[in-house]
Amino acid sequence: MPKLVDHDEYRRELLEKCFSIFTRKGFSGVTMREIAKEIGVSTGTLYHYFPTKESIMEHMFSYVQETNVNAFTTITETLDSVPEKLDLFVEKWKEFGAFYQSMMLLAIDVLRNMSSEDSEKIFTNFSNHYTGAMARELHVSEDEARALFIYLLGIILHSLLTPRFMPYERQIDILKGMLEKMLPGDAGFSGAGPGGLVGSFLDKCTTAAPDNKEPR
Repeated sequence: MPKLVDHDEYRRELLEKCFSIFTRKGFSGVTMREIAKEIGVSTGTLYHYFPTKESIMEHMFSYVQETNVNAFTTITETLDSVPEKLDLFVEKWKEFGAFYQSMMLLAIDVLRNMSSEDSEKIFTNFSNHYTGAMARELHVSEDEARALFIYLLGIILHSLLTPRFMPYERQIDILKGMLEKMLPGDAGFSGAGPGGLVGSFLDKCTTAAPDNKEPR
């Protein structure tokens, strides 16, 4: 009797192996034939699951959504308060720091070597999934979650460009401290002020800014 193959599970196994190759050699640095050879499958098998490198990348980012993002949202869904959820997010941001750096480098390579339409579709889907999870679990608006997501991307990129200037984990701790100051207990971020999370952040920046006006 022929062995039954779970095609979805097998596709995930292939994606994990492909991710390792892409992070080492880059998206543009390998061909489909080289990928098949490295992960130990025939080119026919690889093309059966992924007709192009672009297809591999699209499935890979979707796979990250399903595994990395959902890995901690399944936990935050069991927590009652927003501060507890924030602690969990911060813990996972630190735990997956190196992984996020690899994803950032891969995304830049994809941006340079894939059509703008295809790359934008991949990045938009990932961004929407991640910001949707943060909005839902941290009780913020979609716009506020997206602003937080963009800030997090900046931290990841900054940690790659200047790793010795300020360590990634230190930057995450600073971000957590900023968010905690805007968090009014269990009520959620939206109660932080008239402008919500973003408005509260800008208010605090304005309040903290020195007055450089010349005395009259």
